Amino acid sequence: MFSIQALRNASKATSGRYLSTGANASASLKRSYLYVPSSSSRMLEKSSTVNSDMIIYDLEDSVSPKDKITARNRLQSFLNDETLVSPSRIAVRINDRTTPFFGEDLVTIAHLPVVQSIVLPKVHSAEYLTHVASIISKNRPTLSRSPPIRLVASIESAEAVMNASTIAAWKPSVESAQGSVLGALLVNACFTTSGVS
Repeated sequence: MFSIQALRNASKATSGRYLSTGANASASLKRSYLYVPSSSSRMLEKSSTVNSDMIIYDLEDSVSPKDKITARNRLQSFLNDETLVSPSRIAVRINDRTTPFFGEDLVTIAHLPVVQSIVLPKVHSAEYLTHVASIISKNRPTLSRSPPIRLVASIESAEAVMNASTIAAWKPSVESAQGSVLGALLVNACFTTSGVS
């Protein structure tokens, strides 16, 4: 996952390596990510003791369809605990917008002040980010308690790769600007000699 700001800064560099791990690397780049299935109470509890740069609580791939609603409720209860790790380390990967779980996932997670990042699977266009930002702006608690949510756009298709520049350049509209910002791109597409799959 690359920080959008780090990518923008790297493109302005005049010499040296881009996105290196050396002295010029952005402090916002994260080194380690732990994905935690939200369907497991034991793993949720254990996650608060690990030393990872980011903890991504997963409602998508690691949760079976029959456990999706229970996992969302379990995660909501867990994240309402005031003794959690630093909010800047917490992200939640919600279900894809084509599933029946997407809307309730997004609304539930947007209501949690501790969540500062949402990983959005299968982002194909910047318009999708505008749609998500609109939902977040209507459901985020008062801004004095909650910073804007960083949206992590997961690039997982040829269409998304073709639209990557407009996705990376996305900025929220005036109405939703208080609720969310684009924080990173997560590239999950498979590049082959015959194209993107």
